[in-house]
Amino acid sequence: YRVKFSQIKCVSETDGLGKDEIVTTWVVDADGKAFEKHTGVYEGFYDNAPPQNYLASDAAVFPMKGNKGGEVRDHLSIGTSLLEWDAGDAQAATEALDAMGSGAMALGELFGPIGAAIGAAVKIVLEVIGALVSLFGGDPDPLGVDEVKLTAADLQKKTAKGSFSDTVQFANYKDDSYHYMLFYTITREQPQ
Repeated sequence: YRVKFSQIKCVSETDGLGKDEIVTTWVVDADGKAFEKHTGVYEGFYDNAPPQNYLASDAAVFPMKGNKGGEVRDHLSIGTSLLEWDAGDAQAATEALDAMGSGAMALGELFGPIGAAIGAAVKIVLEVIGALVSLFGGDPDPLGVDEVKLTAADLQKKTAKGSFSDTVQFANYKDDSYHYMLFYTITREQPQ
């Protein structure tokens, strides 16, 4: 399978100064093997702005590496979080995310089965990453976490015609009204 997040659309920007600056973070768990991935800063979001395409290097979320699709025998969970800045240092956050992502990858490779524990708590991991970025990386506003959880059987059904597309959404219409949509596609690739 391949998972690609193609675009991000701002339906309604956050309250605050200036246009929104967004960093997207993913924690992916495929059969108990987990990893973190994040984008650089995407800028210029305002109410009903046209969707922005993710860069090719950011769009490919699963598998982490390689030209072949990733195997899923049991489950695939993709947790997505958005961090936003109106002011502050968004670049500092991407540097903090780079350091945390490298550390998480090293721990996962070193301890192997730790991936299953991380994968079971994808949402919690993303919330911890958000808190650490707030502490070390420029005071972002976390816009929430959304998780797509699919069993191998779900993936087979949904990709019966080759692929399926959907969105993950982040919205708050109470304190700080905002609404973002992220568009993704999961494609089935036959083993070679």
